[in-house]
Amino acid sequence: MRPHLVAAGIEHYFAVVIGGDDLPAKKPDPAPLRHVAAVFGIPTSRLLMVGDSGNDVEAARGAGCPVLVVPYGYREGKPVHDLKADGIVESVDDVADRVRYVAPASQ
Repeated sequence: MRPHLVAAGIEHYFAVVIGGDDLPAKKPDPAPLRHVAAVFGIPTSRLLMVGDSGNDVEAARGAGCPVLVVPYGYREGKPVHDLKADGIVESVDDVADRVRYVAPASQ
């Protein structure tokens, strides 16, 4: 993961990078998403998973995260419309158009 970000010249945009081999549990286990939420100090319900496979959707559902999928990538041969995600975005560039900020409730 990190080498790809470095090669693209965008690694400085990411405060945290967690790859598939960085934690003991791997998707579809929801533990990696729970870990990311804990690092940022947010509930998993405020964490958005963007993925390309059934494993991504299953991990997000298990963690209680909303999930968007892209119509390209791994998908295990399943049509993207069969992944039961919250939505489909044509590319990662389109994610920002689907997300809106909702301030956390006061405690």
